[in-house]
This record gives sequence, structure tokens and C-alpha cells, in this order.
Amino acid sequence: MKQKTPKKTRTDIVKKELNPNQRMFCEFYAKPGEYFGNGVVSYILAYKLDIPLVGYKALNDDQQRRYNSACTLANHLLRNVKIKEKCNELLDSLIKDEVVDRELVRVIVQNEELAPKVSAIKEYNLLKKRVSDKPALPSPELHLHLHQSPKVVQIIKDAEEKLLKEIQGDIK
Repeated sequence: MKQKTPKKTRTDIVKKELNPNQRMFCEFYAKPGEYFGNGVVSYILAYKLDIPLVGYKALNDDQQRRYNSACTLANHLLRNVKIKEKCNELLDSLIKDEVVDRELVRVIVQNEELAPKVSAIKEYNLLKKRVSDKPALPSPELHLHLHQSPKVVQIIKDAEEKLLKEIQGDIK
């Protein structure tokens, strides 16, 4: 009589470490480049499937069937907690200040597209605190200093006298 294999519980699946193919899948998935974030291609490359990386319509029936299976299996992998954690870890290692600064500089020095260049320069200036995205408010000290200036005090007195004369002229 055939023995039943015990059902895997969620905790068994979560505790299990990644196998070499799964680690390779994560590496391909999180690697910057043409296939970055493409689960199907990452699966095909990691598991060394004999499916050419061409358009789907260029594949023969057998290759299309294997490609469809790779789609399904890649989807399953991407829902695995350990796979997600490893992919996030790899992605976090890519997003460091030095890397972001270098990419920002690349956008700034390019001359093909003006809009991204201007946006990158604005972002760079904000990051370096050369400008602020908040409007500058006059400081309270400026207000106090203006009233202490003899010239400003004289202008205020002259305006008050002129206003009093106009009021008195209207009354008479």
C-alpha cells in the first residue's frame, strides 16, 4: 500500500531556505537591465529552460506551452514569502545613496531629453538643500529690524502727519 506524503503546512514552506534555482531567480529578477522585474524571463534563465527569449508569437507550440508553464511557476515564486524577502533584499542593496546619486548625475548630464534633466536638477538641488520646496517666509527678526531703522521710522512719521492733515482738511 502506498504511503501518503504528509501535507506541507504554511510554516514548513516559510521556514524552508531557497534552493539554488530560487536564488538565481531572485538574482535575475532584481538585476538591473533588460529583464529587470520580469518574472517569466527570470524563471526561464534561472531554471535553464530551453525557451528562446523572443516574442511569444515566434515560439513554436511546444515552446509556447513551456513558456505558459514558466508564467504560472514564476507567478507562484513571486508569491513565496522567502522569494519576496530575497528580492527585496537585493533591490535594497541597489538603492543606495551612491547609486541614486550616480543615476541622477547621468540624467543631469544627458542632452537628449530636457524635461527629465530639469526634474533631475530640481531634485538634486532639493537633496543638496540648495533650494527648498517651501516658500520662504520673512523672519520675525526682519520685522523688528525694520521698525528700528531711523529711515523707516521717519517714513512712518511722515505718512502719519500727511494722513492727519488730509483728515483735518476733510473735516473743515
